[in-house]
Amino acid sequence: MSRPNKIWFRKDIGCWMVTLGGKRIRLADGRENKKLAQQKFHELAAEQPKAPEAASARVADVIEAFLAWTKIHRSEETNRNYLWFGQAFSEHSGYLPVAELKPIHVTRWVDGKGWNQTTQRNARRSIHRAFSWACEEGILARNPLQGMKCPRAMTRTRFMTDAEFRSLMRNSALDFKLLLFSLQQTGCRPKEAQTLTWDKVREDRWVLTDHKTAYKVQKPRVIYLTAPMRKLMAVLRSRSTGPHVFLNRQKKPWTNNASHVSGVLPNAFVSRMAISGLMPDLPLMTLLSACRVTPSSFAPSVTDSPDGSRHALRTIRPGWAGFFSMFTSRQNQSACREDALP
Repeated sequence: MSRPNKIWFRKDIGCWMVTLGGKRIRLADGRENKKLAQQKFHELAAEQPKAPEAASARVADVIEAFLAWTKIHRSEETNRNYLWFGQAFSEHSGYLPVAELKPIHVTRWVDGKGWNQTTQRNARRSIHRAFSWACEEGILARNPLQGMKCPRAMTRTRFMTDAEFRSLMRNSALDFKLLLFSLQQTGCRPKEAQTLTWDKVREDRWVLTDHKTAYKVQKPRVIYLTAPMRKLMAVLRSRSTGPHVFLNRQKKPWTNNASHVSGVLPNAFVSRMAISGLMPDLPLMTLLSACRVTPSSFAPSVTDSPDGSRHALRTIRPGWAGFFSMFTSRQNQSACREDALP
């Protein structure tokens, strides 16, 4: 059995030392500062990671082990959400022993953030999932958050009108116009179109093996193509010189800061709305702030058009709806101008 860590005084340099994790750490100078050295030692010891199955394991230890597991067994997008909420909760209650964790700790954390109802739900579910995983792996005997209630997710009530979509198309560059048109025709997630490669494109469908819920359903996501989309795929394939289907004006795959691809479309969407006259005379940052743009601002929805055809487009969350209501008069003016569109 290893000896417990203790501070000791090093005479040759006149300071208190401790060895943690195989490294010698300088705590305080002078023999008279032993109490200060003890205090710093306890602070450092509290920060040292512990095995999640240890009796003295803290909330942060379990969450860290869970995040290491999701990095291997879950998609990048899913892991990103777990990572964001997990780190935020660890900053709030990470040093709390797991045995003392209660739903009230999550409630206090969520209440202090000012999140909307949907984000509150996602935060609670993410933290609850970490401790459910610990139970599944035999790390914990029971989930300390068992029975914690989650609010319902906010429903989407605002759909983009045909006039708004046509205005976006008219004022967009060709590369972005192709991406918008594909989203409207297929109802796919923005990331699915942005990362689409030719090996996933068939004559009449897209077969997406790496999609958001692949680990759940254990099968590819199939998106059947409309006649216009089949024609578009044929044209793009004949001109393609690389693996990706949709490219930006730099002839590169659509990305945002080379890693977070989901954020490109909402940002470009808002800027195009400003350019198209739906909401003129406002700085772009004001638009983004008012719309509360996030990577999850778009969600798939398929509706029936008056002519009976399938009409698929990303819907707009309530945050977008509230913003649009501020500009009803401007939208009406813009809609009148759309009568001249072919």
